[in-house]
Formats: sequence, structure tokens, C-alpha cells
Amino acid sequence: MTDVLDRPSVKTYRQLIGGESVEAAGGETLDIENPANGQVIASVPASGAEDVDRAVNAAAKAFESWKTTTPQDRSLILLKIADSLEERADELGRLESQNAGKPVGAAIDEMTTCVDLFRFFAGAARVPEGLAATE
Repeated sequence: MTDVLDRPSVKTYRQLIGGESVEAAGGETLDIENPANGQVIASVPASGAEDVDRAVNAAAKAFESWKTTTPQDRSLILLKIADSLEERADELGRLESQNAGKPVGAAIDEMTTCVDLFRFFAGAARVPEGLAATE
């Protein structure tokens, strides 16, 4: 009898276009492997030109309302993103470790930098003159 390793179930993800979770237009998926061990860690949409067009059109539509938001609104949205990243830093760092094949500790530590960047740009959003651009 041959021993078989128990493999965790692989989660299949969808793409977010226009606020909706959708599959690739062609219906195909790609397996994502951990480069450190070759294990499949996820399945994602194999997006093509039609998906890019859908995403670009959705972004153009969203920009119509986004362009009228105030610096305060933009700043608050970026701060919410930073807070969400900070709350899930351990989980996201572990996912990044699997995705990139890097040490778990290093990937978790990178989340701090990510959070800091969102907070920096939240502050910069309130300075439309560009005075913060030298950083």
C-alpha cells in the first residue's frame, strides 16, 4: 500500500470587477503554486483581454463618482484600508509567504510597511498641492 499525503483543499478565487465577484470570461483558471515547495495553494481566474476590458470599463465608470470625492473622504478610505490590513497582517503575511515562497516572518513584517504606506498616502490625500511628494 502506498501512503498518500493529505492535501488541504485548494480554494478557488474569483476576480472583483465593478464591485462583483466574477469568473474569467473564458471560464478558465490557473493553479497558483508555492515556489518553495511546488504545492498548489489556490486556483484563480485565467483572465484575458475581455476581463481586462471589463475591469477598465468598470474603473472608468467608478472614476466618475470618485473624482468628486473630497480629500477627507479619500483619506478616510485609505485609512480604513490600512486598518483592515493591520487587523489581518498575520493572515496576509502567511498567504504572501506561500505565494512568494519567502520566510513567514519576513512576509508578516512586510505588512507593517504596507500599512504604513496606506497611512502615508491617506495623509498625502489631504495635501493636494503635492507638498508631501518629496517623501
